[in-house]
Amino acid sequence: MISGNAGVPFVLDGGGGLAAELVVRQDTNGERSNLLKLAAGRIDFTQMNRLLYGSMAGEPEFAGHLEAEPEPGVAPFTRRLFVGPHRKDLLASLNAALAALPCDAQWRAVAARYGIALEPCKPR
Repeated sequence: MISGNAGVPFVLDGGGGLAAELVVRQDTNGERSNLLKLAAGRIDFTQMNRLLYGSMAGEPEFAGHLEAEPEPGVAPFTRRLFVGPHRKDLLASLNAALAALPCDAQWRAVAARYGIALEPCKPR
């Protein structure tokens, strides 16, 4: 589960798009709440900006409980996906989906609407 609109299910479909059912978005009161849920094994992954992660990752309550993936995209879009140690099986799927994002038309439209800089599409 990740923070967002409660009850809106989606999955990364392998082609960089979204399809319904595997990943469920869940409302939260902030990134700290998501990291606590992740460390406790109550959610599988979350995302946040690198500055907030940098300020929180060294806190004792998170020590040894978090693994950060490399930043997807380029500045100013600097987010990290976090996978709990109990769900390392998600890494390959998440990495594949992240690699496909720069060529996803829907993602590019959303990024353009919000002024998010993206890497150029490099078809594989």
